[in-house]
Amino acid sequence: MKTLYHIICCAACLLLSVQTAGAKSYTASDTLQSVNREALLITADSAYSQGCYEQAYAAYTLVARDGVHPKLYYNIGNTCFKMKRFPEAILWYERSLRYDPADEDARYNLSVCRSRVHVREGNGQEMFLLSWLRRTLASLSVDGWGFLLLVFLSVSMALVVCCRRLPRLWMRKTASVLLCPAILACLLCIVAAVTTYHRFRHTTLAVVMKDTPVQSEGSTREMPVLAAGYTLEVLDKSPSGQWLIENTDIPVKGWVNAADLEEI
Repeated sequence: MKTLYHIICCAACLLLSVQTAGAKSYTASDTLQSVNREALLITADSAYSQGCYEQAYAAYTLVARDGVHPKLYYNIGNTCFKMKRFPEAILWYERSLRYDPADEDARYNLSVCRSRVHVREGNGQEMFLLSWLRRTLASLSVDGWGFLLLVFLSVSMALVVCCRRLPRLWMRKTASVLLCPAILACLLCIVAAVTTYHRFRHTTLAVVMKDTPVQSEGSTREMPVLAAGYTLEVLDKSPSGQWLIENTDIPVKGWVNAADLEEI
């Protein structure tokens, strides 16, 4: 038990170092002067509140070129929604959720946008457990899973102290019983964080911006047209401007014109 506990502590330190490195990379990209950025945001917010959505969109996207701003992506999504540019709104909500998966407002608005363009969400044939597991992994970022790991790690350390120091035998036994699920929770948080980090770094996603035909992999036969608004995983990119995509919700897999997609 002690060896397992040491392994969990080492994994937690490694995870925290990854989070710190990621935070530094975001800070290093902050090159706009803060005064100009604030002025642009004030202009965009004012234009949005007055219904001048094109002006708000122009100002928001100008700020968005500098660094990663999940809340700003959410605002751009709202602006596109007001202009009834639903595929583009889906793109910006997806970008917001990529960096802040816990944003329920962005997730709800994304669902509304998808319903407007009749995009199917989820595969009805998928097992409930797999569907639940996928939603759970997507509900938190690496930072979120790291925070949960620290919580469960602190609880585990407290329980270890209780197992050794509590005066009564039944108290020590209770702490010992509770220690096992606490350590298991730490392990699950580590697995979830590593999985989320790997998907964030190594998975390329894109949104269909306009209806596009799909050419079946390894065949010249064209499959049914893929409607605008679908989120796809990009598996490969060819020099000819074709991307190999996959979506398990439809399901579909094949080559599409890269010009009809926008990378998240």
